[in-house]
Order: sequence, then structure tokens, then C-alpha cells
Amino acid sequence: MMLGVELVKDKDTMEPAPEVAKRIRQECVSRGLMIEIGGHYSNVARFLPPLVIPESLAVKGIDLFAEAVRKVEGGREV
Repeated sequence: MMLGVELVKDKDTMEPAPEVAKRIRQECVSRGLMIEIGGHYSNVARFLPPLVIPESLAVKGIDLFAEAVRKVEGGREV
């Protein structure tokens, strides 16, 4: 299983944001969450959890990702 979140600079133009993806990945790692970055423009945060992940662990990973996004985006709502 793989899930991806495409990161863009602007929702209207959909311009890729690879530098934001890289910073979010660094923030995730500092919180203990390993994610991959991929896509044609290196702007997709990729999650590759095991197929038997407990719901509580999946929720924790989502929360850690949201915290990292908030920090990189300067506190904006995710």
C-alpha cells in the first residue's frame, strides 16, 4: 500500500513545491516518522505503511505529518 500527498505552491496553478516537500520530510524524520518523497517533480510525500498497521499507529503517523506540515507552513491550517 502506498498513499501520496502532492505538495503545491498554489492551489490554483498547481505549481509543484519540491522544496516544501523536502522540508516536510525533514520535519517528519525529526518527529520519528519516515516518509519518502517522489513524483515527477519530487513534490509528493509518500506513505508506505505495512498492510497490518494498527489504527492507533496510523492515526499517530497522520498527526505527526500534520504537525510537520503546520511547522513548515508557518502555522497555517492543514
